[in-house]
Amino acid sequence: MLQKVNLMIDSVIWNLSFNKFSEKKIGVIEVRDESKREVSFMAFDLHSGIIIQQKIILPERWWISMIGVFKDILLINRYPSDNQPIPEEIIAIDVITGKILWQKGKVQILGVRKNGIVCQQENEAFLLLNFLTGELSMEEDISEDKDLLQSFSPILYSENDEYFPTIFKFLHRLLSVDAQKNIEYLEIDNKIVISYYIYHEDLLQNWILVTNRQREILLNDVMNESEGVGIDTFSVESQTLFYLKNKNQLIGYELF
Repeated sequence: MLQKVNLMIDSVIWNLSFNKFSEKKIGVIEVRDESKREVSFMAFDLHSGIIIQQKIILPERWWISMIGVFKDILLINRYPSDNQPIPEEIIAIDVITGKILWQKGKVQILGVRKNGIVCQQENEAFLLLNFLTGELSMEEDISEDKDLLQSFSPILYSENDEYFPTIFKFLHRLLSVDAQKNIEYLEIDNKIVISYYIYHEDLLQNWILVTNRQREILLNDVMNESEGVGIDTFSVESQTLFYLKNKNQLIGYELF
């Protein structure tokens, strides 16, 4: 498989989001630096791995988190400085230029549609927040629109799941390993992607495996080592498999 993305970050990659409702294939990484108490955002091209914006930093550098990327616009929640869980403002940033487009306070997000964000403001009627302008309008129909882009999500199997032994045997026969705790499994096109854990001394190593239907190993890479297990350890977007290594390196391989 061809490696398309390899981004090494000097801090922890906290979140990853992909541009929706747009022809531009862009990914955005949320990076958190505990030592500086600083959150920044990096935008990159999904096909080439080329950096579009190296480091987007807001005036509020810590109490913020990424909502997602829609129509080339990065949406960010800003929270009160006392770490309350309810956001007090939405900030919209152009991912191409890195500039703030608009800010909107006291808005509760209920969902995202192709034509805007379904929300409420101070428990009023449903409103639609425009991606480009931040303007609010009345919204009568809040039924969800289907995503323009096809997404692929792995299935999580725990040790108690009836399908776990089948995948356990597959991994044992192919790699001579004994998978532990849980497995994330995805079949896509003619390939199988599996995230699995094995014990390494007192820790759990998380590996990612890609094979074809003929059981040829196309990729088998260790992602990290920890005391526990996680979920959503990989994702597939724009025909590319993405995963993190050691929490600070984003890897992307072409699947098709």
